Amino acid sequence: MTKRQIFDNNTQKVLLFILVIINMLFVVKYCPAYSFYVSAIYGIALFSSYCFYKYFLQEELNKKRYSYILLAIIICIAISLLLLIDPYNVTVDRWSALYNWSDTLFQGKYPYYTYTHVTGNYPSPFPVWQVLHIPFYFLGEMGVGHLVTLALVSFVLFTYRKEFNLTLFLFLLLLSPCYWWEIAVRSDLMNNMFICLLFITIFHFSFRNTKYLIPLGLIIGLLLCTRLFTGIPLAIYFIPYFFRKNKIEKLKLITGCLLGFVCPFIPLMIWDFDMLFFFEYSPLILQTKQGSIYTLMAGLVFISIFSFCWKSYKEYLLYISIILFSFIFLSFIKFLYLDGFMETLTNDLFDISYFNITIPFVVLGLCLSKTDKNENKKISLFNK
Repeated sequence: MTKRQIFDNNTQKVLLFILVIINMLFVVKYCPAYSFYVSAIYGIALFSSYCFYKYFLQEELNKKRYSYILLAIIICIAISLLLLIDPYNVTVDRWSALYNWSDTLFQGKYPYYTYTHVTGNYPSPFPVWQVLHIPFYFLGEMGVGHLVTLALVSFVLFTYRKEFNLTLFLFLLLLSPCYWWEIAVRSDLMNNMFICLLFITIFHFSFRNTKYLIPLGLIIGLLLCTRLFTGIPLAIYFIPYFFRKNKIEKLKLITGCLLGFVCPFIPLMIWDFDMLFFFEYSPLILQTKQGSIYTLMAGLVFISIFSFCWKSYKEYLLYISIILFSFIFLSFIKFLYLDGFMETLTNDLFDISYFNITIPFVVLGLCLSKTDKNENKKISLFNK
């Protein structure tokens, strides 16, 4: 008889802690009455639910029919939220940054010179992410992107069911207020990181020995051309991969990356060069002005170090979760110090939804059931 364990390793403890903290912040912000009590109760409930599942239910519920049931429940709740909540009544404008971009484009106007439904805000996602959402524009509901992303993630995890526990993944999403917040306000931030992580996951388990390096670089470049945030997980995964290649292979990867990132901007450059590069609210400026030079320098140092530390996919998911969470948390701490906890949360001085970029990596790390040990050989930065 197999000995039952709640935590297979310390990685799961850290990831569960991050998941609980992020969700507790959402509970505090959106349940202001007795917020700390409700948040504490929720945190205990989430931790207990995970432990109960792992110890008592994992073997029984790790079957296809339970995954289908949980998936159906999540889809039903998601559709209900999309039908009940008018997106124009929320102050989060990520959905209209996508919708209004397409609407302006099909009017024959420069697509980035448009407001979101929140007056004074301009679209910031890069063109690849905008183009991917054009089908949802024609459907008239940008929230459909959540259903498509959920279906894609579920399909990939089911395909790699020996490596991932799909039922646990869906179970954790169901219990996460931060996920339901994303759907309720039609935010696309978590979806963006899920798509990035799906590519890395598929590559890791199926295509690590590929010889088609220009197409690989092209996909990496296209992902970078969604949001710059994707550069962090992509860099930490592919930097050691890049260093193992010879000069010709490195050149192919770089060429593919440049083509994938630059080519989507070329039509915009031809359309209105000044608006793309010099307009105060162009996507390039909006995405590069976030954070300080010190944050950027610290980020580059962390990326350089952690890229050469992970030796299994389990460690990769752990390190990237810690890095993303730490970046956002350090900015959060600055606001807490200056304005206080409740003032920061209730008056929207800090956007806690940025913590959601961590969730895909945290949840997949908790659902990872099998990894190859020592699959990523240690590389010295000084190796020739």
